[in-house]
Amino acid sequence: FFFGKGADYYAHNHIFWAKMFLFVVVALLSIVPTLHFPRAARLAAGGVVGIDALTFRRIRTILLSEAGLLGLIPLMATLMARGIGYGG
Repeated sequence: FFFGKGADYYAHNHIFWAKMFLFVVVALLSIVPTLHFPRAARLAAGGVVGIDALTFRRIRTILLSEAGLLGLIPLMATLMARGIGYGG
């Protein structure tokens, strides 16, 4: 906050808040796979991990959603660098 554009620029930039929102959404989405993979590995105990189709689709959808949203974060940074979204 003491370098670059200052705290006022970020506090009034809609793109900055969209970027922070995306970051939080990606972090929250990552909780499900993060908890699932170690649990599945423990249950396998050296064998093959069995996963039902519904759980597979759910984890796959979450991971693909994370990847897509994660790709938007650098876009938001680029828009911020160009001064887009500043409302002050």
